[in-house]
Amino acid sequence: MARYSNTRFTRIEKSSLFWSKNDHVKLKVSTPTELATQVTDIVSLTKELTLLDQRKRELGKKRDEIYTSANKIAVALAKQVLADDPDSPDVKELGLIPASERKRPSRKPKSAA
Repeated sequence: MARYSNTRFTRIEKSSLFWSKNDHVKLKVSTPTELATQVTDIVSLTKELTLLDQRKRELGKKRDEIYTSANKIAVALAKQVLADDPDSPDVKELGLIPASERKRPSRKPKSAA
């Protein structure tokens, strides 16, 4: 029985390919040619998964950029609505508070220690 050891692939036995409980790949082969074919397939699938993971990260970054841009646009529009007419129903509906009416927490001066 041949043995190929890696973090992902552990045991090679006779027949085909299946997943074990511990998430290792067990290869069942009857000839060295089948073994070579399956190892080649696994390597190409691993490369494909790596590319898919990279694409997923890129799309996640792009999604974050879109949300950030949308939030900036929403804030700018809210400020514009508030500046145009602070008494409009849109301002009250959006829950916007003019800067002059906002209550800011008072800062107490730090006493000298």
